[in-house]
Amino acid sequence: MRLAGLALDPRGRLTDDVVTPIAVRGSIAVEMVLRDGLTDVADSVELDASPTGFLPADRWVTDWVEAGGTLRDALVRPGVDQYDLRDEHVRAGSWTERPRRWVGRQPYVDHRRERTARDEELPQRFASLQDPRDAALLCIAWPLGLLGMPRTYPDEEQLEVTGPARWVVELTVDLVHRARIGGLLGAADTVGPG
Repeated sequence: MRLAGLALDPRGRLTDDVVTPIAVRGSIAVEMVLRDGLTDVADSVELDASPTGFLPADRWVTDWVEAGGTLRDALVRPGVDQYDLRDEHVRAGSWTERPRRWVGRQPYVDHRRERTARDEELPQRFASLQDPRDAALLCIAWPLGLLGMPRTYPDEEQLEVTGPARWVVELTVDLVHRARIGGLLGAADTVGPG
């Protein structure tokens, strides 16, 4: 949910790029790892498909189970995206729609703006970060350019703080990078199966 707050532009409009959905699904996977719902075992992953009560996560898991494939496949396969997180924010009352002034993306008011502002400061606060969730958000959001600073990729020290979720964070960041490069080059499918 915190990634979606960072994905609002200064006018309150949600980013509509094609790379953010990979980061959204990666963030869900990170949370599942930290809650022991997704485990790295030898050359595969173990997934607890029990409902979590968080609709985007439950939908992503259901899609993954139905379609099959690897975690990589589940991260790049279209499905759960920033709009699902938006719907959860609106449902929870943490975002409300603002009236549109012109045709285009719907603007929202983030009622958790203080938390989002703290998240935007994660690069400056990195030295004091201890929570793997904060570190994972930093590592995933920064390459997307969602932290109000030029895009950059996490370094070893930042990845280390992600703790048990490091393997998912690294995979997500790699897929985001590949998707951005593919998008820039106009490649049809640089992150798809294969």
